[in-house]
Amino acid sequence: IDVAASSSAEEYDDDNDSYDDITADDVAAAAASAAATASDCSHPDYYRGLLAAMSATPTTVADSTESANVAAALPTRSDLPLPRRLSTSSPSSARRRWLLNRRRLRHVVAALPSRAEGLDLRLVHSARRDGFSLKSAYRACRLTATESCIGAREPYCLLLVATVTGRLFGAFLSAELRVSERRYYGTGETFVFRWERPECEQSHGQGQLAGEASSDNSESDKDSNDGSAECEADKDFYQYAWTGENMFFMRGDLDHFAIGSSGGRCAIWLDADLCRGRSQPCETFNSPVLCGDSTEEDFLVRDLEIWAFVDPTGE
Repeated sequence: IDVAASSSAEEYDDDNDSYDDITADDVAAAAASAAATASDCSHPDYYRGLLAAMSATPTTVADSTESANVAAALPTRSDLPLPRRLSTSSPSSARRRWLLNRRRLRHVVAALPSRAEGLDLRLVHSARRDGFSLKSAYRACRLTATESCIGAREPYCLLLVATVTGRLFGAFLSAELRVSERRYYGTGETFVFRWERPECEQSHGQGQLAGEASSDNSESDKDSNDGSAECEADKDFYQYAWTGENMFFMRGDLDHFAIGSSGGRCAIWLDADLCRGRSQPCETFNSPVLCGDSTEEDFLVRDLEIWAFVDPTGE
C-alpha cells in the first residue's frame, strides 16, 4: 500500500462496522508498531519472558473448590500404564536386564512431555549388544526414524549411560541422534537426568548396576527388584529441564555427540567409540556434573542404551 499517494484512506462501511478518516500517519504508526513487535520477538529476552509466563501459576482462581475437584478426577502420570519396552534381539542374545528397568522407567515417564504419552519404547542401540560405535548408533536411529516416524515429527529418543564406577544418567532427546553438520538442533522438550544411587537397588559388586546380572525379562521385571516400594533409593531421580538460557540442545558430529553447551561445557559429551565421555555443569539445563561429583567430569562407559519412542499401532 502506497501510503504517500493519498492523505487519507478510502472510507469503509459494512453494516455496523465503519472506519472513517484513516490518515496516512495512522497507517505509518501502525506499521512502525508492528515492526517493533517483530524486532522484540527475535530477541532472546522475548523467549525467556515467554517461558516464564508459561511457567507462571495464576494467583487467583474463580472457583478453587470446583477446580480442585476436577483436578482430583483427572488421571495423573502415576496412573498411566508404563510404555512397553520392545527389542529386536532374541532372548538368548542378551541374558540380562536392560538399564531401563521398570523402576527407572517410572521415574522417566513422570517427566515426559505430553506428546510422548501413549508411545512405546524400542531399544534401537545397545553398546553391549550392537557395539561401542557412534556411527552404528546414528545408523540405528536413522532406520528407526524412517520406519517409525510419527507424522512429520522425528521420534523422541531416550539415552542412558552407565559408567564403570556405577553411575547412571542420561537424557530425553526431542529428536533422534544424527549428524547435524556442526549445527545444534532439537527443542526445549529436551532434558537431562541422573540417578544418585542406582547401585543401591540391590547388592552388587563395585560398578555393577541393579539388573545387569539377571535375564532380560522385558515386561515382567519384578517390582521387588526395581525398588517400587517406599525406600530411599526410590527418591534419587533428578531431572534438569531447559532453562531458556540458550538453544544448544544437541549436536552430532562423526567424532562426537554433545547434549547442551555453555562456554564450551557440555551436559553430556560422548566420543566416536562411545567408550569415553565427559559431563560438566551446563547452563542449557542448569545441570551439575552428571557422572559423579564436581571432580569427576570424565567417565568411561560401561554400557549405553538408546530407546526410540514409537507408535504402538505400528508394531
